[in-house]
Amino acid sequence: MEYVLIKDIRPGQKNINVVFIVLEVGHPTITKENREVRTFKVADGTACMNVSIWDEPGQLLVPGDIVRLTKGYASVWRQCLTLYSGKNGDIQKIGEFCMVINEQLNMSEPNPALAQQMINQSGSGPPGSNNNSITNNGNANNIAGQPGRQPLGFHFPLTVVICHLLLKFLLSALIRCIKACWKKQQQLKLPLQSIIGMVMPVGIASGLDVGLSNWAISLITMSLYTMTKSTTIIFILGFALFLRLEKKSWSLSCIVVMISGGLFMFTYKSTQFEIFGFVICLLASFSSGIRWTMTQLIMQKSKFGMKSPIDMMYYMQLWMLLPIVPVMMWFEGPRLYNNFKITDWNNIHTIAMTITAIFGSAIIAFHMEIMEFLVVTYTSSLTLSITGIIKEICILILAVEWKGDQMSGLNFIGLLMCLCGIIIHTIQKVLSNRNKIAENLELQVNSLSSNNLKNEDSIDTNLPLLTQKSTSLTNLLNAEFSSDEDDTLKHGENSTQILSNILQRREQ
Repeated sequence: MEYVLIKDIRPGQKNINVVFIVLEVGHPTITKENREVRTFKVADGTACMNVSIWDEPGQLLVPGDIVRLTKGYASVWRQCLTLYSGKNGDIQKIGEFCMVINEQLNMSEPNPALAQQMINQSGSGPPGSNNNSITNNGNANNIAGQPGRQPLGFHFPLTVVICHLLLKFLLSALIRCIKACWKKQQQLKLPLQSIIGMVMPVGIASGLDVGLSNWAISLITMSLYTMTKSTTIIFILGFALFLRLEKKSWSLSCIVVMISGGLFMFTYKSTQFEIFGFVICLLASFSSGIRWTMTQLIMQKSKFGMKSPIDMMYYMQLWMLLPIVPVMMWFEGPRLYNNFKITDWNNIHTIAMTITAIFGSAIIAFHMEIMEFLVVTYTSSLTLSITGIIKEICILILAVEWKGDQMSGLNFIGLLMCLCGIIIHTIQKVLSNRNKIAENLELQVNSLSSNNLKNEDSIDTNLPLLTQKSTSLTNLLNAEFSSDEDDTLKHGENSTQILSNILQRREQ
């Protein structure tokens, strides 16, 4: 494959293969066909120019990414030479560059223009990447006037997850304190042995699930991410059967295979396969299986009384930090440190928007996790996973309707398989719930009937006591006085009369 240098690209040229580094990400623009297009400022060792990328690939690229574009074409747009990704072309991220900015003012000679440039720049681009630069093609690359929303540029997913976990822990602790003060309820306190034995594994698995998922979605496309995460339901079924939370049945296995296979076909498209991101996403699915089955075991089967989602979040959030913090320090620590050094702290608007986005998404994640715990408490982890499949289907359908994504025949068959599997699972749950209700009613009726029989038996055992005594006394009298002489018969009759009087008084 022959590659072209950016300085050699000309308008009208086709089948262009080029490797470049992303310098700046432009504003997203929505076309009449409801498709999203972004203009990137890119460069190689010879020049820099604009590249226009459509839909999903444009959402994943960030400054510093090294990208290979194949079969593109060049055209003039807004008096600028722009490179477009063709229909048969491919856009592949082949690496990333950790940009460390070290622009110092030249104090040896007066340079007012450079000083004014440093004041105006936000400090988020590499040297020479200001908007007023001119390429070797003579094209002005000023894209600040394009409409749309400017990205915040905070590309640290694991750091965002850590902020979310800390905020959720503080919110759960605050709610526990309010309940204790307002309603005067005694807070649930778990012993240390129970926390380490039961809550810690769930927290570590949850941290791996959330952290690896956020990391994977920044490495691979949305389609590959959804296809890989569809294996979560298989892991949940396996762990649920292992922990005896679900009963073995062919119908349940068929439902899981139908839903996971249908979701795979529904999201399948010709996309770039990135092995590292795929492995990370697969590990996240495995951790998700452990997370939700163990959560169901704690909230349904344990004797800790862990029925409240707030208590579960309070004891679990800090354990979720345990696997995420080392990974964040290893992969994001240096870049995060450099980002803080070059941040323009005078840009209050961008800083406030970033903090607001992190806090707002943390509150949304807090409420979402409460709903997830409630679903697991009253149904099962498998039902939660199937409900999540509905969410994925809705997201992808909206992408087809609003963003112009194409749905092939294989995708449509996969959608039908997903819906059929979900409907069958719902019917199975309704029937099983009816059977459980009928069994509970039968047990209650049997217990009531057994109690009534016990009461009748107790009454019958109390009544014959007097009759038994009276019978024994009568036999005694007959035995003693039936064969005596006349002089003792008179005395026996008197004794019989006295005893009969006593018995009558007792019966009264």
